This record gives sequence, C-alpha cells and structure tokens, in this order.
Amino acid sequence: MITLFCSLFIGILTFFSTHFLFGIIPSIFPGVILFVVFYFLISKKISSKIELEIQTAYKKIQNRQFKNSINTLIAIKKRYHLWQFFISSSISGQIGTIYYMQQKFSEAEPFLKKSFVKHWTSKVMLGILEFKKKNYSKMDQIFERTVRYSPKEGLLWSTWAFCHYKIKNNNRAIQILVQGKKKLRDKDILLLDNILNLQNKKRMKMKGYGEQWFQFQLEISPIMKKMRSGNIRFKRR
Repeated sequence: MITLFCSLFIGILTFFSTHFLFGIIPSIFPGVILFVVFYFLISKKISSKIELEIQTAYKKIQNRQFKNSINTLIAIKKRYHLWQFFISSSISGQIGTIYYMQQKFSEAEPFLKKSFVKHWTSKVMLGILEFKKKNYSKMDQIFERTVRYSPKEGLLWSTWAFCHYKIKNNNRAIQILVQGKKKLRDKDILLLDNILNLQNKKRMKMKGYGEQWFQFQLEISPIMKKMRSGNIRFKRR
C-alpha cells in the first residue's frame, strides 16, 4: 500500500543517510522512528479525508439518494484503495449493505462477498442471502468465520441461531446460542432468554434488538406492519 511504501522509503532513506556517519546499529533507531511517525501521519491524513467523504455519502442516504450515495462510495474506493489496507473491503461492505437494505439482493451479493471480515453486519447479510437460497452449509461457513472475528456480538450469534430456528432445526439453534453465551457470558439478555425459549419449545424473540435486527429483514418491524396494513395515521399540521 502507498502509505506503507512511502513510510518505508523515508525510513530506509534516513538509515542510509546516517549509517555512513554513525554506523549501522545507531542508524537503525532513527530510521524506525521516522518510519513509524510518517506512517502514522499519512494514515491519519488519509483517514480524515475518507471519513469526511463517507459522511457526505451517508447524508445522501438520509435524503434517500441511494444511487448517489453508492456512486460516492465507489469513487472513494477507487481513489483510496491503494493507500491503506482494508479500505476496499470496508467500503465494499457498506455498498453491499445499502443494496441489501433496498432489497436489491443480486446487486448486494458481490459487494458483501468482498466485505471486510470484521464488518460483521455485512457478513450476516451475506449469510442470510445463502439462507434464502437454502444453501445452509454455505450459510454456516459464513457465520462460523464471522463469529471467529466478532465473537462478542450477541445479535450475530442470535441471527445465526434464528436462521436454524426458521428451518425447524431447533437443536442446532440452541447449540449456537450456547456457544454465544460462552463468549458473551451474561452480557446479552435476549440471547439468554432465547436459549430458554427454545428449550421450552417456544419461539425465538428478536424484536428486543430493535432496528439493528430489522435491517436484516428476516422479520418486519412493527412500524412497517402498521404502514402496510394502513393503521398508521399521519397528523395534519
């Protein structure tokens, strides 16, 4: 990556510039110091630029300008993907998420596949796409890899279990939740409650996770249900 190579160049140049005067061993320290300093400064500068441009993309999402937002993210990806590690995969995950939220699943899938493994939300969406295709072994592979990198995310474990619950595979769903409990201990009450629910032959309850759960579109939010049924009345101003 450009940031790394630029910093290495500065460090190596410093080493060769000083070792004639001070020798090899004394020249290593200033070379390493300048490498670290320049890497930090360049990374910080690039990260600040990317953050500002991504904020612009998110403002377009808030205004429901989804296509413009995606085009902005693609432009950011092209401009900076050679500068820092994981920029390309991180932005791919964000683009895939936007397409998924629009229910444009075929457009979302290639971006979700390229998403950064620690961007667990996009990986969950990818797993759900395999669930919808009934490719359950592929789904499990995606979730298994994702929980290795994000073991403390209760919704991640619960969503994986919910997919098995939906296909009547309750024993596997319980196993997954128990695995999640070992990682989270008592930090996710909803996960603990759902273990008891399944053990007592009751349904899983996911609504407590709120909008973060409904973004996966495995259940319809209460507001959307009311809107579809026409039970929401807008007040006149």
